[in-house]
Amino acid sequence: MRILTLCIFFSSLISPSSQHIKTVSQFFSVHNLTTSLITQLDGEVEFVQWEKDELLIETSIIDESESDSDYTLNYIINKKNFELDCSLIGDARTLLLTSKKINNTIFSKGQKYQTKKTFKIYIPKRLHFVIQ
Repeated sequence: MRILTLCIFFSSLISPSSQHIKTVSQFFSVHNLTTSLITQLDGEVEFVQWEKDELLIETSIIDESESDSDYTLNYIINKKNFELDCSLIGDARTLLLTSKKINNTIFSKGQKYQTKKTFKIYIPKRLHFVIQ
């Protein structure tokens, strides 16, 4: 059975150091038989266990470029460059959480656009999780 629900929410924060930060939130339903979660993400990961029976992943994208505007960051988020994929593997008891796009390198006006990602994953208490 495939994951049932995917919702994406965007929020914007500007830190005092003028770094641009965007947070993308995604919800995934968790099948009743699922007992474990494997993550393969490129960034710092923090796990929080909660009572709900769904995954919530908050991906914070930090603009590390010299840009004065967050237009480019909004653009690449709207192009779904930072979306995650959550799929069942093996005997349908394990979820695999990965980035949809392998290479998130972005070029803007001939310059490489530098971003850093951090993930905060809220998982149901009944799931075991592995970081890879």
